[in-house]
Parts: sequence; C-alpha cells; structure tokens
Amino acid sequence: MKSIRSSFKRAEAQLPISTVPLEPEHLNLVNVAMNTRSKTKRWHNLLQTDVSMVLYDTLFCASTALQSTSLRDRFVAPEAIRPTGVLDRELSNEEKAELGIVLRRALKNGNWEDIILHRLSFFLLFPF
Repeated sequence: MKSIRSSFKRAEAQLPISTVPLEPEHLNLVNVAMNTRSKTKRWHNLLQTDVSMVLYDTLFCASTALQSTSLRDRFVAPEAIRPTGVLDRELSNEEKAELGIVLRRALKNGNWEDIILHRLSFFLLFPF
C-alpha cells in the first residue's frame, strides 16, 4: 500500500482538484447517504475524539454512494479506503485538525462536497 504522502505528491502533479466537480445529482445522492449515516453513527459526537474514524467512515460512505453512479470508475472502491489506523498514522496532527474543521462544517451544513473534494481526502478517494 502506497503512503498517503506519495499519493499526494503524485496526484498533485497529475490532476488539479478543480477538474473533478460533483454534478448536482451525484452530490445530492452523496449528501443524502452521508447525512443519514452521520446521524446513525453519531459522527458529531465521535468527531470530538476520533477524526480519523470519522474521516474513514466519511470516505467509505461517499465511495459506497458513488459506486451506483456513472462516477464509480473515478473513485476507489469502498474496500480500498485506508483503514482508520493507517489514516491515523499517516496524517499529521495539523492535517487531522484541518480535516476536522471541514468535517464539522459538513455536519453543520449537511453538504459533503467540501470534504470529498478537500485536497487531503481527494487523494484518498481517487485512484492514481
């Protein structure tokens, strides 16, 4: 398994994030799935103690929702998402804090596009 850092560097050189916007129908599908799962799994409470777990669950849920769309080949399969322990080890404290802010905003607004297209999670969701 390649490290997150090497994936970031390779992907940054290959593809700017702005080239992969989510179409409204895809975003709506993801938002419905994510908002439902966030309530079921109580991400808001879990985010207080474990950003890596919420990030993993967020990426897994987004990937799962997108597998039923025409974008399925542009995202990694849910089972290819790095496990929580790997995310926890490979992301710095600053990166976890940054993702925590974006996750809190997504939870508050019910719109998950920012976390999906965030520069850090972007490289975890897209195969390079």
